[in-house]
Amino acid sequence: RQLAAALPETCIAGCSSAGEIGPQGYQRGTVVAIGFPRRAFHARTVALRDQGAIPVSAWLSELRQLRDAFPPTPGWSQFGVLLADGTACHEDVLVSAIDAALPGLPVVGGSAGDGLAFEESSQILGGAVVPGAAVFVLVETALAVAEVSFAHFTPTARRAVVTRADPACREIQELNAEPAAQEYARLAGLDPDRL
Repeated sequence: RQLAAALPETCIAGCSSAGEIGPQGYQRGTVVAIGFPRRAFHARTVALRDQGAIPVSAWLSELRQLRDAFPPTPGWSQFGVLLADGTACHEDVLVSAIDAALPGLPVVGGSAGDGLAFEESSQILGGAVVPGAAVFVLVETALAVAEVSFAHFTPTARRAVVTRADPACREIQELNAEPAAQEYARLAGLDPDRL
């Protein structure tokens, strides 16, 4: 609310997290902020509500309205930032809806969390909390935009079989008929208490 009051002509979007990447690597209880200078960036936002209910037709309509109200400036690039309610477990559906409404748009972002409790996340738009929503920011810039993608892991020859899972929640519960976390730690050579 204080940022929205201090910067009345600025799009402000945010979310809680399960941790942040900062100067000391992975951290918890900190704030990461990104600001885009007005001279080279324009942005518009929309809250895609009721993420748990998956109202895809409503999301498509809202995304198309956003697109139509914010047509691309010739010579400028566009990209999206998505801050989704991670407890709803519907990020795949959201990304598909965004791609259907805004084909080919590069999108970055992720799932909002609440530390490691996995119970309730907070999404913020314009100084107000929008529970159960995904906040989508459509950004336009005079600068060139390029996607950079990398894997944060290195594949090995070791394999595991998922023996129990909850696909709706995208949760693996067992690997090789063992509790998933402990078996993953064993296969990766990690201390299970440090996962």
